[in-house]
Amino acid sequence: MLVADLRNQLEARKDRWTIRLVTVGRRSGLPRPVTVWFVYLDGKLFVRTSYKTNWGKNLIANPSVEAEVGGLRFKAEAERVDDQRLKDTLLEAYRRKYKFFDLISRFFKIRGNPLFFELKVKEIFWFPNRSETHGRKPKYP
Repeated sequence: MLVADLRNQLEARKDRWTIRLVTVGRRSGLPRPVTVWFVYLDGKLFVRTSYKTNWGKNLIANPSVEAEVGGLRFKAEAERVDDQRLKDTLLEAYRRKYKFFDLISRFFKIRGNPLFFELKVKEIFWFPNRSETHGRKPKYP
């Protein structure tokens, strides 16, 4: 798939609320699914967590991740964002997309410094969208 095609596919899904990630357990080595919020900014896909979450710790230990958003499933490498200016921009993007972001973060006790990862797509898998499955969830292998 061409980079432009990939960007078009991700751009079409940027307003979705969640992305499903499957990380590798840092101790068990087992798949660990989690559904999280994301932002798509300047042609790049980002997720946010804190240093206290298990899935964040899993990505630090092993950056390989599988993801699914809007029927598009792919393998990616999670690269930690260290640039403070970019972190500030991403935090503001989260606040714009998720209006009650700060309140919900406090409710779920997401404390400490935010930890952002850019998901760099390595391989794409295609699955039918919901309209092609008559409203049923697609079955993944």
